[in-house]
Amino acid sequence: MATPRGRSRRPTPKQIAALKYLITESKDGRDLTKRILFFLIDASKGMTRNVSVGLSQDREGYTAKEINEAGHGMSSLQSCNCSTHLDELTTLMGCRLGFSLHYGAYDEKGHFSTYGQFAHQDGGFDAPMRYTFWLTEEDYGHCGSVRRLVTSREELEAIKLWKPGLYPSLEAQDHATAEATAPAPESPTTTA
Repeated sequence: MATPRGRSRRPTPKQIAALKYLITESKDGRDLTKRILFFLIDASKGMTRNVSVGLSQDREGYTAKEINEAGHGMSSLQSCNCSTHLDELTTLMGCRLGFSLHYGAYDEKGHFSTYGQFAHQDGGFDAPMRYTFWLTEEDYGHCGSVRRLVTSREELEAIKLWKPGLYPSLEAQDHATAEATAPAPESPTTTA
C-alpha cells in the first residue's frame, strides 16, 4: 500500500534504520521474509526507486516450503490482524513506496505469470513455488518502471538482521552475545 501521491518525501536514513529495526524485532514473518525486505530497502536507494525480486523453487537455492513461508511471512508483516502493520509504517514515514507480493514470476519477456498459483493448495499438478516481492509506488509494480533484481540464497543469508543501523553500539554488543549463545544453524531441507 503506497502513500498517496503528493504526500511523499524521501525517508531519512534514521527512519529507514528504524523501519529495519521494527522489521527485525517483529514477531511476525520469517527471517527469510525479513532478509527480502532488507534487500529491497537497500536496493531501492533510500526507498526512492521501484524494485522487485522473485524467488522460484530451486532457482535461488530455496525450497518450495521456504518460499511459501516467506510469502506467508510477508502477509503477516502487512496484516492488520498481526502486530507489525508494515504498510502503516511506510505511510507514517511519508514514503511514496510500499511493499506488496504475489504468487508468480516474470517470464523472459517481462510478463508476470501466476501459472500454478492454486496447484499447491489442492495437491494438483507439480508447478514450481514462486513469489515476487515489490517495493514500489503501486502494488505489484503497476507503476511503470520497476527494476527487477536477482539474488541468491548466499546473498540473502549474508544480510545482517541484527544490524539495522538504528543503535550501532548496542547492535554490535547484542550480536556478540547472541553469537556466543546461539545453536548451530539448521541445514536447508529439500523436498521432492
